[in-house]
Amino acid sequence: APAVAALEGEHVDATISSISMGVKLHKEDRVRTLAVLQDKRLPTASDIPGFAESGWTVRASTNRGVQMPAGTPPEIIAMWDAAIAKIHKDPEFLKQAAQRSMALSYIGSAEYTQYIKQEAEAYAEMWAADPWLKK
Repeated sequence: APAVAALEGEHVDATISSISMGVKLHKEDRVRTLAVLQDKRLPTASDIPGFAESGWTVRASTNRGVQMPAGTPPEIIAMWDAAIAKIHKDPEFLKQAAQRSMALSYIGSAEYTQYIKQEAEAYAEMWAADPWLKK
């Protein structure tokens, strides 16, 4: 929010925000959106190109996951997994998420754990190749 306020106040030339905030501001003509950090256009904002479509190769995303203490019993994890999967099938939830231009992509706990490991490896390789933030 502070970065968007700085943009609207013309204190900065550009910023990156969440998709839901960026699309809302774009639709209200409060900002000019160059692209979304996804390969493809969003169904709720088909006038905004994706980065790949714009010719930019960018690896970035925002993910949300539910964490539990190590050693949590499998039946507890399964209960949460089922509850979250159910939410992502709920028509009212999906409707509200679409209205907010939220890009949803649900995967279960096993798949998400694997995904996080792959992301950690990919980012480790990038930092090793270009450690511009290392001290």
